[in-house]
Amino acid sequence: MKDIDRIHAEGLSKTYIAGRFTAGLSVSSSEPARDNARPLKLVETTLLTSEQVNAELQKRYPSVLRPLIRVAYKYKERIRRIPLLGRLALQMKNRAIGNVAYIECLTVSDLLGLDVNDFVVQGYRRLLGRAPESEAFTTYQRAICAGMPREAFLYLLAASDEFSMIHPNEELAEMRAYQKCFRRYQFKNRLKKMPLIGWIYSAIASVACLQLLATEIRVNDANRRQIDTNNIKHVIDTVDTIQAEALASKAILNRTIVELTQRIEAMEAELENRTATLAAEFRDMIQHTMRPSVFGYPGGVTVVQARDYMLALPSEEWRLAAYLSLNGTFSTGVELFFRSLLRPGMMVLDIGANLGTYTIFAAKAGCAVCAYEPTPATFDLLNQNIKLNGLADNSMVETFQLALGDQDAEITFYTKPGCGELNSIYDFHEEMTAISVPIARLDTVFSVDQPIDIVKIDVEGAEPLVIRGMKRVLAFNPKVQIIVEFSSDYLNRAGSDPVVFLAELRAMDFEVWDIAASDGALTRAENNATLCDGHVHNLYLTRFRHEETRA
Repeated sequence: MKDIDRIHAEGLSKTYIAGRFTAGLSVSSSEPARDNARPLKLVETTLLTSEQVNAELQKRYPSVLRPLIRVAYKYKERIRRIPLLGRLALQMKNRAIGNVAYIECLTVSDLLGLDVNDFVVQGYRRLLGRAPESEAFTTYQRAICAGMPREAFLYLLAASDEFSMIHPNEELAEMRAYQKCFRRYQFKNRLKKMPLIGWIYSAIASVACLQLLATEIRVNDANRRQIDTNNIKHVIDTVDTIQAEALASKAILNRTIVELTQRIEAMEAELENRTATLAAEFRDMIQHTMRPSVFGYPGGVTVVQARDYMLALPSEEWRLAAYLSLNGTFSTGVELFFRSLLRPGMMVLDIGANLGTYTIFAAKAGCAVCAYEPTPATFDLLNQNIKLNGLADNSMVETFQLALGDQDAEITFYTKPGCGELNSIYDFHEEMTAISVPIARLDTVFSVDQPIDIVKIDVEGAEPLVIRGMKRVLAFNPKVQIIVEFSSDYLNRAGSDPVVFLAELRAMDFEVWDIAASDGALTRAENNATLCDGHVHNLYLTRFRHEETRA
């Protein structure tokens, strides 16, 4: 081990003191005194009795004083007993030593806060310029952990001959305080070794240690709580910051979503417009390039292949067959609007079904249909057209050979040869044939608890009678939509006032709309005079507000 491990327990070694004194003398001879400098600790002088120190003093003083100094140091103990001479000799010695210069201070107090391992290693490196040997490191580590003050460890390093040789012109600024701490540590160790006093001291020290430990625990607990509080505050601040950033990001995202939604809606509207335009162009192309086919069959029947359905007509109605062949439809606007209302699963009533055009439309759209037609020949063609379009096995389509009105009875019904488009309960034309058919109110023949979605009525002037015979059904179905034929001429011939009929419809909370014959656009029918112009109109009745549409 190095010199530090051979330091005498009683104090500094004579070699160390002599070396420090020699260094101080060399500094005093080479540098002027620094009166204004920070006060530095003087070299220890109480044990300077070596020959080396005497020789250094003799070199720096006149030859007359040399023998006196040598004698004073040689016979120090005896000279002290001589009152005057001893005092003068010692004063001369102290004056000579007082001329020794101050040396630089080295501060290592910053090491005291390190943990034990780092403290020992850094103490060796700062004071001795090297790492400690493993044996010395273990010894001092255990000693400090057992209660040795850290100041005492620094004192032992600074009091070693190795430190004096490495730092000849430097001294620890806290050397005296560290020395006192070391001596107190020595004194405590000696007390512990005494039989009775050591036990008492150990007990007192244990109590003091426990109190100190409790204080440290309380301080550490307070510090831990403060640290936890600070950490919680930091976490809260961090969460608040993240939340604020998230809200800002959310606002930006919402704005982006709104912008994208607006763009998508604009694109959808543009796509819808383009689709409608292409569909119209395609319909026009189909209408002008793909005419329906007309076939004649024995038995007086003509079959027309329309756009998406087939229709059988009596051969007498060759004009209607030609019209359907050229245009693909009987009533373009009404048929387009009727088809636009259809949804799968709806219940549709076709009153005055005739050949079954609207019955076929509804059945092909997946709706349940009840078709009413009183004319026997036309009723047979109705069933044949249902079969012709592949709907014979459709259990959702029912046909009834029955006239609907405001009574339950047998009445005289007037027919004309052909498809029966002018057949009616009223004798409108010449060459009409009278037959007897059953008539009933819809409230009588239709279950009131069965919902109805759409009703189509075309009965050649008997429309008011049909409406009056279905009041209970209408009351049970407030959302029902009705398409009804309206002709002031037919109503007047039948003895019904068209204005009164319109008033009855509005009294039942129906909004009245006029369906355009060309494209199915709706116009609110507020002017009765417009409807009572003698032409045939098709009205759309609904109890819910409907927006006016234009082609």
